[in-house]
Amino acid sequence: MNCQPAVDTSSPQTLEKIKHKLMSQNQKDQKRREDLINRENMRIFLKINEVVEYGPKSLNFLNKKQEIRKIVQENEMLKNKIASAKSFVSRTEIIQHQSQCYQEKSGLEYSI
Repeated sequence: MNCQPAVDTSSPQTLEKIKHKLMSQNQKDQKRREDLINRENMRIFLKINEVVEYGPKSLNFLNKKQEIRKIVQENEMLKNKIASAKSFVSRTEIIQHQSQCYQEKSGLEYSI
C-alpha cells in the first residue's frame, strides 16, 4: 500500500526560491552565450594569427599579379618597338596594292 498522503502538504515555493531558480537559468544562458562568443573570438584570432605568420594561403593571387605585370611590360616594349620601326613598304606601294586588290575584286562576278 502507498503510505504517502494524497494531498501535497509541502510549503509553496517562496518568491526568493523562484527568483533564485530564474537567476540561475539566466546565468546558465549568459554563460553559454559567453562561451560561444569566446570560441568564435578564438577561431578568428587563430585565423588572423595564421595569416600574419604565414601570409595568405593563396599564393596564386600573387603569382597572377606578377604575371600580369610582366605581360603588360612586354606589351609596352613591343608597342614601342613597333612605333619606332621604319616601314619596309613605301606609301605608294601600299596605295598601288590596294587599288590592284580593288580592281580584282570588282572584276569578279558571282554566278548563281
